[in-house]
Amino acid sequence: MLNFYTAPIAGGAAYNCAGYWGTTCGAPTPHWRHVLNTDWQAPWAGLDLSLRWRYIGPSQTDHASKIRSWERLYFQPTAHIGGYSYIDLSLSAPIAATGIDLRVGVNNLTGKAPPIIPSGSYTECPNSSCNDNTWVGTYDTLGRYLYAHVQVKF
Repeated sequence: MLNFYTAPIAGGAAYNCAGYWGTTCGAPTPHWRHVLNTDWQAPWAGLDLSLRWRYIGPSQTDHASKIRSWERLYFQPTAHIGGYSYIDLSLSAPIAATGIDLRVGVNNLTGKAPPIIPSGSYTECPNSSCNDNTWVGTYDTLGRYLYAHVQVKF
């Protein structure tokens, strides 16, 4: 993301929030984010293995920026969020010739915890938009989780 302009006051100045998060910018908008999927179709019985890498680039609180109107006290230890990688793995296979396909998988394979963003006197979470002291729309808050999916064709 090269630019992500926001105007906190209608008709007021617009600010580039790319790479920032906080009171003015809201949820983190890192300069780089990607999802890379790769699949392997095994030569046995329709078995497929999928690997997905989700990456969220680094960002910092808008309170630490050089823009004067954004400057205010902030909690130094959490002012910068480094890059986050999540690895997901899934396996799918047909169950005989019955027309039933099974997919099982695990998201956030390593169980990586989201960054903790404090609330209170030095909060960088505007209007209590951080749930569980993190940005739930950006980072995995559930940790590692397993799933299964059954598809029946008839």
